[in-house]
Amino acid sequence: MSQWVKMMVKPEIVLGIHGEKAKEFTLLVALTCDIIWMERNCIRIDGGHADSMSISSKVSRSFKEHKSAWQSISSFIYKSQSWLAPARGWVKCNFDAAVKENKVVYAAVVRDEEGFILKAWAKKDVVGSPLWA
Repeated sequence: MSQWVKMMVKPEIVLGIHGEKAKEFTLLVALTCDIIWMERNCIRIDGGHADSMSISSKVSRSFKEHKSAWQSISSFIYKSQSWLAPARGWVKCNFDAAVKENKVVYAAVVRDEEGFILKAWAKKDVVGSPLWA
């Protein structure tokens, strides 16, 4: 299972898929998992049976909608982004913390020079001060 998840999250490393194709692959796999899970829940709750053609159509339609949405906002996102890529051969780690009344949450994201996420991490901790976070 862990190898399957790694393939989904890091197709560049596991499958040798790069750039836009890697992003599309991850999107397609995530949507497929989501739709299959939703169908499973509907069948479990309402009864009935799985229709593979219907599931395939839902995945295809959802993929096209998501991809279209990405393309329509991608130029806006890239023009307005504040993240700056590291030098070639380096990685960049961005991190933050949120302090709430009963918890502190830390998060970090490591990306390469192309902006691909190499590692993401988050942790919930006991109450702390902003300085501690």
